[in-house]
Amino acid sequence: KHLHKLTERPAVFEEEPFKKAFHEAEVLSMSPGEYISYYRDLDSKFIGESIQEQREDKVRAEVEAAAAVKLAEVEATAAAERAAAAAKLAEAEAVAAAKLAETEAVAAAERAAAAAKLAETEAAAADKLATAKLDTARQMKRDGLPADVIAKYTGLHTADIAKL
Repeated sequence: KHLHKLTERPAVFEEEPFKKAFHEAEVLSMSPGEYISYYRDLDSKFIGESIQEQREDKVRAEVEAAAAVKLAEVEATAAAERAAAAAKLAEAEAVAAAKLAETEAVAAAERAAAAAKLAETEAAAADKLATAKLDTARQMKRDGLPADVIAKYTGLHTADIAKL
């Protein structure tokens, strides 16, 4: 992970298996042009031209394979980022839906409380009106008005007026 930060190879890595691995890493980190030049130099020293062409084909294939691996890595990273963004969006939508549901529940509770208060107020007003009608009817009866006149102005039945 932090290999690129090293300026020199640690002593523990001077043994043969590590030397070979570092050499391979250096070769693999070359640009395609450097890679081809490197193998051409090796080939020109040790082998004939036909083998050099085979090596170049191998190098091209290795470079193409490395490019395909890198492309797959980039595509996998992009897919993971898209999935993470979709998850964040879904989470945000869920939070918004929960807040909306909470707001709607609060509003429904407030409407219910207001309706109950209104019903209570209306019931109290109806009781006061009924009491006022009865008080008016009693007063009218004491003043000697006939039951049908009292019924006309109070809206009470004559049977109820007779009971007063």
